[in-house]
Amino acid sequence: MRPRTTAGVIAALCVAVLPLGAAPVAAARPPAAVLDPEDKDSTEGTVEASADAPPGRDTAERIRKYWTADRLSRAPYADPAHTVSDPDDPQRDPDEDEDTAGPTRPDTRATGRAVMSRPVGMIFFHDPVAKKDMRCSGSVVRSTHKMLVATAGHCVHTGKGGRWVQNLVFIPGYDVKGTEHVRPHGTFAAEKVRAMNGWTKRSNQGRDVAFFRVTKSDLGKGLESEVGAQGYAFGGRRFGVKVTAIGYPSSHKFTGNAQQKKCADATRRSGQWKQLRIDCDLTKGASGGPWLRDYADGYGRIMSVNSNMPKAEKEVDGPQFDLAVRAMYRKID
Repeated sequence: MRPRTTAGVIAALCVAVLPLGAAPVAAARPPAAVLDPEDKDSTEGTVEASADAPPGRDTAERIRKYWTADRLSRAPYADPAHTVSDPDDPQRDPDEDEDTAGPTRPDTRATGRAVMSRPVGMIFFHDPVAKKDMRCSGSVVRSTHKMLVATAGHCVHTGKGGRWVQNLVFIPGYDVKGTEHVRPHGTFAAEKVRAMNGWTKRSNQGRDVAFFRVTKSDLGKGLESEVGAQGYAFGGRRFGVKVTAIGYPSSHKFTGNAQQKKCADATRRSGQWKQLRIDCDLTKGASGGPWLRDYADGYGRIMSVNSNMPKAEKEVDGPQFDLAVRAMYRKID
């Protein structure tokens, strides 16, 4: 659950923000980045299968078949590209009107082993730059097409100068029981993905958020009808809001095991542009997992996602879901 270990670009009075799960790196501090007007816009990509994906009737089937139990067990936490962080400035972060909607419940009753939150799951993908498989966390978010997942930008794109990931799938309620990789609701292959330009063009942590749309699962199921969806909260109050963050953090020594974990705290300023901060001990692997306000019984309203960790295993930062993020959401929905 982390961007690669490159110190954020920050103002002289700010401390360097480390990627989630990273160790401190000694490096000269570059000058503060200048905000790019394009940071508020987003770009859409089409999800492709890697050349070594098995044959199939279509791209979605090839992507689903790629993820064997062996590949799932060996995929480590995401390790995305170089990041920058612009210093916080309230004048460049004005208050906005709120746009919010509540969660939706699944059409089916829960079966099998219970998980903390049915809409939360693991994301697996192939990084074409690093040439290796990786994993993140994510959550279903309510949408018109009822097939939408929210996650961190670094879970779908490698950042500045990089590429869209390949073989992108979402497995809600993913769990490991002994040697069995449990996919209680099937595997959903992504077809379209959209991320903020601030991430894809500048690796700006304040824009480390993305959405992707999936096709029906290998079981022929729809996503939202099967597991329900988190609601959303764009704009509005950002600081002093109690949230519950959920994800699939791994231990320091990666074992391939997977279990949902959560922590709760009130949001505060991080000192970096468009980022929130909470006290939380989620570790690497939880990148992209939702920050839920109004949380109850596994459901709530997403207002951020796990992005990076400024103080190892004690704090987590996440991008604000402002109205620019809402515009991205509407474009892919």
